Amino acid sequence: MAAIVAGCGVRPGPGNGSGDLDGDAGADALLWRPTCGDPVCMAGGHRDHGLPRCTVETAGKQCTSPGATCDPGNDCNEDLVCSTKDPRQQAGGCPISRASYKKDIHFLSDRDLESYRDQLLALPLATYRYQQSSPGSRLHLGFLIDGHESLACVAPERDQVDLYGYASMAVAALKVQAREIDELKKEIVDLRAAISASTRSKGAKERGLTAKAGL
Repeated sequence: MAAIVAGCGVRPGPGNGSGDLDGDAGADALLWRPTCGDPVCMAGGHRDHGLPRCTVETAGKQCTSPGATCDPGNDCNEDLVCSTKDPRQQAGGCPISRASYKKDIHFLSDRDLESYRDQLLALPLATYRYQQSSPGSRLHLGFLIDGHESLACVAPERDQVDLYGYASMAVAALKVQAREIDELKKEIVDLRAAISASTRSKGAKERGLTAKAGL
């Protein structure tokens, strides 16, 4: 499955990296804070986010320009945002998987899984470059959310793919495929058993006819 990566809630402007975090900065201190980044970090996996590169800005250091954002260039594709709140703990932030953090939990039925499988397979894939990319830069592979805003794998308010939702839809497709494969395997076993029984029955009848003919 192709990975489709977008930064969380970014806005342009590098701000500055003044001051280290003091012990008495307080819970609502204006600090450089990391965004979610990729679900899985890969060596050499950094991609251009179209943001200014961080210079002296470091996660945990105090900053002075709320909303300023820069790209630290790490392999997890996190960005740094100057904020009083941790962007990873806000609505639409990084996925948290324990049930105690969630409500309205509904485990998917076979029909639900099939629906998500169908939605995933219907998404057209495309190659593209970002508007700010230089000519000849490498192509990205993914899907465009335009016209698909209602899907569980889209966060339209952020103009982004919901990677966690997208990966979960892929898991739903795998579950459906695994069930269908198991059903086909069972059908093959049943067919082989039926053919074997039919062959034995036919052989017994032929032997019976031969025995009668010899009398």
